[in-house]
Amino acid sequence: MVKWKPTFKRFYRQRWRNPLLVFLSTLFVIGYFSMGQITALGTFFTKVLTESDHNKTSPQIPSFTRHLMSDAPTNKTAQFPEDLFTLEERRHGAVLFHVIGLTYMFVALAIVCDEFFVPSLDVITEKAAISEDVAGATFMAAGGSAPELFTSIIGVFISYDDVGIGTIVGSAVFNILFVISMCAIFSKTVLELTWWPLFRDVTFYSIILILLMTFFQDSVIYWWEALVLLCCYFCYVTFMKFNEHCEKFIKKMLNRNKVTRVGSSDKLMPHNKQYKFNNMLRT
Repeated sequence: MVKWKPTFKRFYRQRWRNPLLVFLSTLFVIGYFSMGQITALGTFFTKVLTESDHNKTSPQIPSFTRHLMSDAPTNKTAQFPEDLFTLEERRHGAVLFHVIGLTYMFVALAIVCDEFFVPSLDVITEKAAISEDVAGATFMAAGGSAPELFTSIIGVFISYDDVGIGTIVGSAVFNILFVISMCAIFSKTVLELTWWPLFRDVTFYSIILILLMTFFQDSVIYWWEALVLLCCYFCYVTFMKFNEHCEKFIKKMLNRNKVTRVGSSDKLMPHNKQYKFNNMLRT
């Protein structure tokens, strides 16, 4: 009896965690944000005192200059929050805190993905007994697209910016062109690719792009248009559930009229039957 082995079987080495390193990292994060709150509070009080002194010394004179309608103030919030340090402080070395915080976030993201996210996907794949390409197109794709999802949510509901569309389309182009090419370049073995996964994903992707361009003709997305796109994704997941059956059916339909060229009669029958057939002809 052949025992089924998980397709995403990997071996992970346990990372050595120093409690002192964890404590210092936590202390750094708390101190970073605490110092930012103190700096922001001091800047606020300084601005209030300066404005009050300016209002006492100089009266306000109304301005009647011309301006464009596009320059009118809007209710949009800033895309990024104000910096915790002034320009002078950053020039004198405060930018080092930004570099340390950025490095800390990258290392934390790598640890979470390497030791928690990918093993969880392995367990889900093993329990569901699904193939490697199906797991990559559903679970891995959902996990890899989570940053784009939250970036779009922040861009739409918090910063009121159009960064969401560029993030979605740009990440798709990046995954198709850069990720596939880099995997092929740095692969130690020859990658064996089949036409079916590429044909399947490109077909669904083309249909979704056509729908997206159609919905963007009036520069407005209605609720039913968003619901149609969401239903298309569930249709894709449902199709992936029956991926093997669909693959066999389509390959069977394509190979139905396939003609195989035979060079000699040796390929028509096995060797023992050919030997008996030759003896019968001799007698």
